[in-house]
Amino acid sequence: VFVGSIVWLALFPTSDMVEFTEINLDLGIGFYLALMGGVAGFLSGIMQFGSQSSSKYYENGEQESLNSDVSGSMMSLSFQSINSTTKILTLILISMVAIFISMFTNNWIIGTYDNESSYFGLHEESWTYQGNTYILDYSFDECQEIGYCSELGMAGSTAFIMLLFSICALTVAVVLIHLNSIGIFKSNYGKIAAISGGAISILATIVFYSMFPDLSEFDVDTSPGFSFYLVGFSGIFAIVSGLMEHK
Repeated sequence: VFVGSIVWLALFPTSDMVEFTEINLDLGIGFYLALMGGVAGFLSGIMQFGSQSSSKYYENGEQESLNSDVSGSMMSLSFQSINSTTKILTLILISMVAIFISMFTNNWIIGTYDNESSYFGLHEESWTYQGNTYILDYSFDECQEIGYCSELGMAGSTAFIMLLFSICALTVAVVLIHLNSIGIFKSNYGKIAAISGGAISILATIVFYSMFPDLSEFDVDTSPGFSFYLVGFSGIFAIVSGLMEHK
């Protein structure tokens, strides 16, 4: 999946498209979904180590009849550890999915004016006027010539990059926490990665809100939208998951 995505991106005629159509090209949600699918497949493969180790341990426990009581108690503790780790990994994965989906929504900031609403995302703004929906991409040249629009693009790009780092950190956290739970790589790095990933996502919301331009001169009242709060709470869940992890 990773190789296919990179090859497609490398072979895509970006320069020709820009030259003949004057269209600004950006990576879409499909490209990032493909990458997330590759990450999911990679994590599934990593987690097979845990299932194999547990099954081998269980077979050895059956063969050692003299130590049945001891092995039974150890198996019970092992399963409790696995269940605890499963809860932690589930919380982190839910946080990752919520953050990823929010990165492509236009509900980060809501602007209201004259009984109309505008919805600002990290990449574009959408609004409805007289029953018609309009979309303004921050990367358009016409948008860059407008002061507040270029500021929107800068705020969105900065938050988007920070959220990419957050997802990468949470992905690393999933791998390290799983390896720690099955005893292959004992460390606190998974805890640190989960807390760092959650903190970066929360920081991304703060940075985006602080960089968001003041639209009061256009009589537009702005307020945080659903995606803004969703990313913030997802970051909190990731931090709590990291704190739940034990060495």
